[in-house]
Amino acid sequence: MKFFYSISFLALLITGLNGCESANPYLTASPLRVPKISVLTPTLDQEAVDGSFEVNVSFEKVLVDDKWSLYYVSDATLSLGAAIAINLPVTSRSITWDTSSLPAGRYFIYGELSSMNSVITSSAPGSLIVSHDVEEGNSAPNVSLLSPNGGEALVSGETTTIRYTSNDADGDALTYHIEISSDDGVVWETVVDEYNDTSYNWNISPAQAKGFSYRMRVTATDTKASSGTDISDRNFSVL
Repeated sequence: MKFFYSISFLALLITGLNGCESANPYLTASPLRVPKISVLTPTLDQEAVDGSFEVNVSFEKVLVDDKWSLYYVSDATLSLGAAIAINLPVTSRSITWDTSSLPAGRYFIYGELSSMNSVITSSAPGSLIVSHDVEEGNSAPNVSLLSPNGGEALVSGETTTIRYTSNDADGDALTYHIEISSDDGVVWETVVDEYNDTSYNWNISPAQAKGFSYRMRVTATDTKASSGTDISDRNFSVL
């Protein structure tokens, strides 16, 4: 008889626990949320662009706090992704990208969605060909940034020399526009404009923000308004 009651009590206990599990929403199985980002444009291979280009994206199963970023690589820098825009809200699903200052060449675009400590990546189905209209018979100048070109640790309040080389097949006189970015190339600020030498002593203001995501950009322009640009290969620091 004791054995009978023990079994009956155990059956009631199991039934009670099963009932609690059904009533607890945290123990009830739910569909797994798998977020997704899709970069929709460019759709064709080697779409021509010289100026602004609209990049469109779409999302699936995202949360309101999720963020996304957009990057590009080129034929010349396939192993180096440069930021177009970072930490955008998922309510924003298009970006107008200014390609006017990019060197001519083929570019590939990819997006990264940050959701619940994971990063989901998607590449655009097509690519872009950046080509800048130049005067017939005129060659665009070339410029190569030497320093800071990545890995340097600069100190605010001190002076550093920005160095670069350039050439123009037509022998035109060149002027230079130097810019600095503290956020991996998303926003650029002018250091000096219409400069004529291939080195510039940059007095880093003590108020310059400290950071590890700095890039330098130099653009050479000839007398016929053709230009060439180069950007630091990697990030450098301002301490």
